[in-house]
Amino acid sequence: MSKIAVRHLIAKRQKNGAVLYYWQPSKALRLAGFKPQRLARATNDPLDAAREAEAINRDVDRWRRGETGPRIKNETLPWLIRLYKSDPRYQDLSAASKQTYGWALRKIEDWSRRAKDPPLASLRRRWCREWYRALLEQGGTARAALVMNVLSVLLAFAVDEEVIPANPAAKLKITGSKPRRAVWRPEDIEKLCTAAAKAGRPSIALAVRLAASLGQREGDVLRLAWSQYRDGAFRLRQQKTGVLIEVPASEELREELAGAKRKGPVIVVNENTGRPWNTHTFGQRFGEIRDKAGLGHLQFRDLRRTAVVWLAEAGCEVPEISAITGHSIDRTAAIIEVYLPRNSTMARNAITKLEEYKKRSKLEADE
Repeated sequence: MSKIAVRHLIAKRQKNGAVLYYWQPSKALRLAGFKPQRLARATNDPLDAAREAEAINRDVDRWRRGETGPRIKNETLPWLIRLYKSDPRYQDLSAASKQTYGWALRKIEDWSRRAKDPPLASLRRRWCREWYRALLEQGGTARAALVMNVLSVLLAFAVDEEVIPANPAAKLKITGSKPRRAVWRPEDIEKLCTAAAKAGRPSIALAVRLAASLGQREGDVLRLAWSQYRDGAFRLRQQKTGVLIEVPASEELREELAGAKRKGPVIVVNENTGRPWNTHTFGQRFGEIRDKAGLGHLQFRDLRRTAVVWLAEAGCEVPEISAITGHSIDRTAAIIEVYLPRNSTMARNAITKLEEYKKRSKLEADE
């Protein structure tokens, strides 16, 4: 294979020793719409791969000479999506965020295709509003909001790249899904953990206790390693935000961890595979156990909110809560309506503090 020099032809050796052949376009060609291709699928012969690569290269050469139309029209949404995906602003997103953005970007590209890929400069704000209303009619307020938010991010990128002068999707009046207010009670967590134990899934019970105690997202909980737990505290970098935090484990959680079996470097391990859970499978098994426990109204993500509420009920201030969850102080204050639902316990705490303040003030005045 080393004697065959063909543009964009590469060989990749697999773990089993086999060599597979691919046509790998440059970044510029990918932006133009040329996609990587597996070559010589039937024979896996290097000569067949070379012939197929040469055929694709001839197609590229015809396109460069203008003998065929552009694969993707320049300065259209499909063109912009490819440019955005090659930029660090997209590349630096977490895997979960890329998956979410990817779904929305496919919707945006489909919308552009149906409109015959109009130039970016021709996009109008009313078109964005009309498409948003159409998405709402198709059902799914949250999905419609997600698509329009990603569209706004994409067009803001185009403005930053000086492709268009203004963002027609900026600050649209988007109706998002109502923020969840659900909070787990201590007895709910015990019910879930009991059901998990009966189902032979102690790992799911441990994940729930970790999330409720540490106030972290599901993905960060499932990635926690034993090496991150030292001297009674967890040190971790949140995948979504990149924030590095150190969270002490409660006495209850320390006892749970002391009794947990170490089956590998990661703390939460799938009992069936002996490997870390992937988020999809974990979500399915968690949902089954939650429903058996009669807690169908609760979600795993509510545990992050629950941790915030419990900290607030204990009298913690916003900066202290921020130190646990990893939000900035300003961000914590901005989302307090979502992550800190008001309840009677907090009201009683506030009145108690007010009464104590009045008593101290009266004593000071009498002295």
